[in-house]
Amino acid sequence: MNDEKRELSQGQHLAALEALNTHKAELEIQNEELRQSREELERSRHRYFRLFDLAPVGYLTLNDQNVILEANIKACNLLGHERNHLLKQKLTSFIDRSSQSVFAKHRSRVLEVLTPQSCELLLVRKTGHTFWGQLDMSLDREGLDDGPVIRIVVSNIDDRKKSDQALKHSEARLRNLLNKVSAVAVQGYHADGTVHFWNKASERLYGYSAREAEGRNLLDLIIPPEKRTHVAENINRMFTQQRTTPAEELLLMHKDGSKVPVFSNHAIIQPHGQEKELYCIDIDLTPLKEAERKIKHQRDMLKCIFDGAPYTMLLLDKECRVHDINRAGLTFFQKTKKTVLGKHCGALFKCIIDQEGMPTPSDACPGCLLRQNVRIALDSGQSRLEEPTRLSVLKGTDPQSGIAVRDLLISTALVVADERRLALVTIADVTERVQIAEDLIQAKEAAEAASIAKSQFLANMSHELRTPLNGLLGMMQLLQTTELDAEQAEYVTLSIRSGGRLTRLLSDILDLSRIEARKLTLLEEPFHPEELIQAVTDTLGLACREKGLQLEQELSDTVPARLIGDAVRIRQILFNLVGNAIKFTDQGRIDVAVFALDHPEPTKCRLACCVSDTGSGILENQQRLVFGSFTQANESLTRKHQGAGLGLAIVKSLVELMDGTISIDSEPGLGATICCTVTVTMDAMPLANHSTPSSFTRQL
Repeated sequence: MNDEKRELSQGQHLAALEALNTHKAELEIQNEELRQSREELERSRHRYFRLFDLAPVGYLTLNDQNVILEANIKACNLLGHERNHLLKQKLTSFIDRSSQSVFAKHRSRVLEVLTPQSCELLLVRKTGHTFWGQLDMSLDREGLDDGPVIRIVVSNIDDRKKSDQALKHSEARLRNLLNKVSAVAVQGYHADGTVHFWNKASERLYGYSAREAEGRNLLDLIIPPEKRTHVAENINRMFTQQRTTPAEELLLMHKDGSKVPVFSNHAIIQPHGQEKELYCIDIDLTPLKEAERKIKHQRDMLKCIFDGAPYTMLLLDKECRVHDINRAGLTFFQKTKKTVLGKHCGALFKCIIDQEGMPTPSDACPGCLLRQNVRIALDSGQSRLEEPTRLSVLKGTDPQSGIAVRDLLISTALVVADERRLALVTIADVTERVQIAEDLIQAKEAAEAASIAKSQFLANMSHELRTPLNGLLGMMQLLQTTELDAEQAEYVTLSIRSGGRLTRLLSDILDLSRIEARKLTLLEEPFHPEELIQAVTDTLGLACREKGLQLEQELSDTVPARLIGDAVRIRQILFNLVGNAIKFTDQGRIDVAVFALDHPEPTKCRLACCVSDTGSGILENQQRLVFGSFTQANESLTRKHQGAGLGLAIVKSLVELMDGTISIDSEPGLGATICCTVTVTMDAMPLANHSTPSSFTRQL
């Protein structure tokens, strides 16, 4: 029983031992598998960390306190720190202050909304320099035993950011440039025609501000209603076929409803990663159209002037071929345009060589004045034959019987038409004018000869009349010395007075005749102006007293004490002026003023004399007549003041002979003032035994 129990116990032990060995083998197998799994896990972990460390982008792991738990090599390189310096540091320590709020905002959304976030912000390297980085953040709720972690992918986008900034700067500069280009209107449209760009030139051209235009449709803004369907089809075709329509002239619509002519070009642009955009470049044609209208108006006007001019006008080239002729020219030459256009000028004027034997235009008529002037006009701009030129004109169709010799005044000017240099030749037929001028010259010569003969006759007759007249006056004066009764004495006095008047008239006629015959010679002798004026006033003072007039004379201190000139003729001028004033003044006064004026030559001066009276005066329309020969203001036979009208004519002639001028200022009823100047020479010789006050005034 015991043996059985021992055998049973031993068998159980063996079974248990075998089971233990089996379990041991299984454990060893499991251990081997576990070891192999651990080795594989270690290898996987090593591969993971190699991938993590060697990744081309930076990887960071943060806990909920922003502390960096993991960082790969790229992240270390981006931030410029060793790994052991990054770990256990807060990521905010490496974010620029200006980007802290951006990071906090996106981190909160990762933790609260549980969705991945991406942001761009400035990161700070160890050196203190900043760079733009992109952080892609996501939440890993099973990251660590003590809680979830935030996985961050860090990328350096500095170059991209700089490119974006450069692109934005370029776009801004381009927009600024387009806004400042005042002559070119640029608009940008989306595929549906909505405006997204509208420069300043577009505002001026179409009347809409950028704020009014952007967001609205092109068709509603500037496209006339009748063209909107066609334009919409063109826009759709441009976007779908990537092919723009050719540049063309369009008539678009202004904000106020008026039409705007433009030259429009189009371009399709597709920015990177964006939709296609249509840009229209419009140039305002209003000034050009206005200029074209003005040019057309001017051309029409010039054509009307050209055709309507009363003178012959030709357009000739350098070879003197006719490009155009006006109606007056066709009438003058008695030809039609068909027979003239394209022909050489020899078809209009008889040349040195007959038309049939005419050589090439280049050497035809080398001595022709018309050809020479055409060349001058084409080279320098204009030329003119100042004197009439006598040419043989070929009129009609018969070159033999249609020749007419005419005096022509020819002028030429340069005309540029359609980039061709042409000479505009204007021809005026002055044959009759030349003939009239020749007749006038002959008549003038005959009149001058008659005038000289008349003056010679008057001079001779005045001498012949003066001799017997002096005899009569002498006899009358002798008769006056005899015993006569009162009536006889009065007759003799009247006879002597009439004879004296006739003598003075003959003297005036003689002087005028000598002046007209150019036989009056001026003397150059020293004289004293004071004595000359005093002699005049002394002589005429009696006549003033008889009429109750006051005569005053004034000699300016500007007048030298002695001058050189013809004192006799100056005295005659003063006698006539003062005598004329006495004759036409019934009451009041007569003033004689003499003064000196400068002369361009230092050795000479101008002696000026003004005679004023308070007489009847002269009407304005008669003032220019009083200096004529045998002319008076009142020509009636019943006039109050008699005379031949020679006094002022002689004064004017003498003044002009002495290189002077004369003028009159008068109003009816207020008297008259006559001023004249004569040129005299300054006397350089010293005065001897003659004293003259510097200025004096004398009353009679």
